[in-house]
Amino acid sequence: MTTLPANPEKPWKLEVVAGGYRVTWLDAQVQVMAERLKQEGDGLKADVAIYYTGAASPGLVYKDRMNLASGQARRSLRKEMMERLPEVEDWYGVIQRSCVEIWEEWRRGEPGIILKGYIAEEGIRWRLEPLLQEGQATVLFGDGGTGKSYLVAYFAYLIQEGIVTRHMAPDPGNVLYLDYEATADELWRRFRALRRGELGEGDVPRVLYRYCSQPLAYEVGEIQRMVTEHDISCLVVDSAGPACGGNPAEPQTAIAYFTALRSLKVTSLTVAHQPKHGDPRHPFGSVFWYNLPRSGYQVRRSTESEPDVLDIALIHRKSNNGRLLKPMGFKFRFMEGGEIKVEHQAVSTLVDLTDVLSMTDRVTEALRVGQKTIQELAEETGITANLTRAVLNRYAGKRFLRLGTNPGKPTVWGLLSPESL
Repeated sequence: MTTLPANPEKPWKLEVVAGGYRVTWLDAQVQVMAERLKQEGDGLKADVAIYYTGAASPGLVYKDRMNLASGQARRSLRKEMMERLPEVEDWYGVIQRSCVEIWEEWRRGEPGIILKGYIAEEGIRWRLEPLLQEGQATVLFGDGGTGKSYLVAYFAYLIQEGIVTRHMAPDPGNVLYLDYEATADELWRRFRALRRGELGEGDVPRVLYRYCSQPLAYEVGEIQRMVTEHDISCLVVDSAGPACGGNPAEPQTAIAYFTALRSLKVTSLTVAHQPKHGDPRHPFGSVFWYNLPRSGYQVRRSTESEPDVLDIALIHRKSNNGRLLKPMGFKFRFMEGGEIKVEHQAVSTLVDLTDVLSMTDRVTEALRVGQKTIQELAEETGITANLTRAVLNRYAGKRFLRLGTNPGKPTVWGLLSPESL
């Protein structure tokens, strides 16, 4: 909560609180709350609540949605409050000044920062290294049934519990899971299975769960209050379609969603779908679902998995603050006792997903099992012989080694240092 600088001559105090603003009138024993503010044309709509703290009739005395910028709305409210609580002498001043102060503070926004002399943190801060940057929005997308929700639950579990794996290191913090698709029972079972798969026993992690049915932008005030009260560090939104509250293909829908998300000032991970038609490397909907988040990952599922196993590849499709990561593989084993064991694996072991690897990595993985000619590599990797030759020549002496050029025989290639790749 932020209290604005007080003027001893003013009979009111304006505070920026979780989800909105509060104006306190000490002498009049009145508090005016404004939440869920939204600019509409030249006006500013808000849910306004008025509390009276006097002995006569303490508590909530008014609540409705109104246009703070409308003189008519203010006059109507003033008249109603004069009839309800005539013991407050200056309802004109209370209503007029509260609306004006809140409106002006809303328009003022965040203060400017002079960058000269500003001390920034060195390097990138991570909430889950190397996947989720601290304070930034990330989108994870894929077809239905690819395991997206299992993967984000696993990430949330690692952050909440502070568990370091071979390939990921969290900065531990509280996680808020905004669920637009499932139920608390389903998420509870999922988190318990992950916990037991990791430790063999124990209760579910202390992830804060919220069942959601209204768009994020509409509920951002209440969500901000939860973020503040529970010291939330990471927000998971599952999923973008119902959370955005409109047609995902419309630019304004995506912009409104990410604007609301940004106002929360926490690390976020949004689950989204990918289009059935169009570029599968982008989330479904407006281009802003790709452009506005700082990082984007695609999830693909292997169709060659063993029974009770979910094999998925995580492909880094977009990064604003660094290079794209190499694809990562995950194996979810669903055990007879209900536990879920999660393992990291090389994407190269997922035979139907190796196309997500770069040509260089595909050639590298093919040579890892033994020396081959260009034609053999082309047949195994699905890369044309000319492109295979170009890859080998580009990294010859750095990654690949030309082993022989016997007259009349194809050149044989191998890895320069297999154990170091």
